[in-house]
Amino acid sequence: YIYNENNLGFSKGVNQGIRTSFEESDYFLLVNNDAELEENCCSELINESQNEAITGPAIYYKGEPDIIWQGGGRFSRLKMNIVVPDKNKTLSDTSTASVDFLSGCVMLLPKSAIRKLGGFDEAFYFYGEDLDLSLRATKNNIPVKYVKAAKAYHNIKRAAESRTNSFVLDNLAFSYILLTRKHFPLHLPYAILLFIFLYTPFRFYQIIKGGNSAKNILAWLHGGWRAITIKL
Repeated sequence: YIYNENNLGFSKGVNQGIRTSFEESDYFLLVNNDAELEENCCSELINESQNEAITGPAIYYKGEPDIIWQGGGRFSRLKMNIVVPDKNKTLSDTSTASVDFLSGCVMLLPKSAIRKLGGFDEAFYFYGEDLDLSLRATKNNIPVKYVKAAKAYHNIKRAAESRTNSFVLDNLAFSYILLTRKHFPLHLPYAILLFIFLYTPFRFYQIIKGGNSAKNILAWLHGGWRAITIKL
């Protein structure tokens, strides 16, 4: 394994691992340290990739193994955010679908895609890097496929209130604004209005419901401001 004295963040850490084994590998499988795969998950993802497509499985809650945590998503310009149609549902089919977004929790990247995209954008420290990669893949005519026949399990709580500490909120806000600036710059004023009048009250509600300090909302606002002022 690769040892780093400091936490490099998701994008930089994954890129480091990919560079280390790039020449001898045809595929790169990303798996969070709190995720598990069913036995046939890798073979299903590879079969659908065919050395071309980026693929991802249906990811279930580990504690609720029949309920979807993340599947393929689409980007909504109305919400300026991801919509995951299968989230918190049970699946009734094992089809494969083209999508706008796959979660980096479990994702298969073929070498050909890495060559075109250059890996993850290291401006994203935590959150948003998988959506950025998915959007760049689509722009570069690289298929992005949600493979429902492949199954994985993530050890995560369903309640979003459990993810309202200052570190998470800062990075969520940063990624939201940065993604808009990078991919949808003409929509930035609209996204900022959503950020202020929709998502900030919603995050504040989650913070209070989750029993965290109300001051954590300052981290959310700080993350948004960082993304507005950073140079692209």
